[in-house]
Amino acid sequence: MVDPRDAFPFDIGDLVEKVSGYSFPGTVVGRFITLTGQPRVVVEMDVHHVLHIFAPEQLRKRLN
Repeated sequence: MVDPRDAFPFDIGDLVEKVSGYSFPGTVVGRFITLTGQPRVVVEMDVHHVLHIFAPEQLRKRLN
């Protein structure tokens, strides 16, 4: 199982974007560990305010 203290490269409130594929700029609004021990990050999209759950490796921090 993943130690939650080490699992998340992002904090609540961090500005992030999806690394590849479709564009998804947003703000981290939640973090959790799945029942199988995998870290997940909840991001609220800047424009449409929809929520999406990502694996941390799908995201990178952005400056603005």
